[in-house]
Amino acid sequence: MFCGAICVASEQVLQLATSSRCSAYDCEFVAAAPQLGVPLATEDRAILAAFPHLARSLDQFNAASQRSQFGA
Repeated sequence: MFCGAICVASEQVLQLATSSRCSAYDCEFVAAAPQLGVPLATEDRAILAAFPHLARSLDQFNAASQRSQFGA
């Protein structure tokens, strides 16, 4: 288990890496995002493809932020 600002279970990270074509390093961020209750903003195409329910491109993230900021 890695514990920095948030603890991420190594088993979960390795399971995510095994089930996708993403590195374990990338999957640490994938595992951390739900624990923090935030979407994962990235331009990594592999992460966007493997985790569409969680990962957002920067354009998608910015658009959602603007909508919530301006109440649209």
